[in-house]
Parts: sequence; structure tokens; C-alpha cells
Amino acid sequence: DLYVQDLVGGADEDLKLTTRVVTEFAWHSLFIRNLLIRPEAAELEHFVPDMTIIDLPSFRADPARHGTRTGTVIA
Repeated sequence: DLYVQDLVGGADEDLKLTTRVVTEFAWHSLFIRNLLIRPEAAELEHFVPDMTIIDLPSFRADPARHGTRTGTVIA
């Protein structure tokens, strides 16, 4: 299961950053939901994210394949 939310970073209309957040764990989803601003239902009709955050803590990179030093990746 994955948890997907459309949220907004920043309260200023000129500077806000619309963000789609995908998490693997429900408690990570709850954390980001409290950190960012939930848009009104009407705003979600035409929501286009400026950025996407993907949080998959169980993912392990293969250093030979992905060019990383370890299996942990923050990209």
C-alpha cells in the first residue's frame, strides 16, 4: 500500500509550493500532513504539483546498478 496526498508548502499565495507526497507508511503520511497545509476541496480539483516527494524507506539501492556508495539513497 502507498499513501498519496496533495499538500501545499507555504501560506503565501505568491510563494506556495504545491506538493504531491507518496509514502510507504501511514505514520509518515500523517507526519507530512501535519507539517504542510491541506488545501480546500475546491483547490484539489485542478491541483498540479510543483514537486513530488516519494518516501520509500524499505527501498535499498544496488550500488553497482544505481551508482551509490550504499543501499541508502536520498535523492
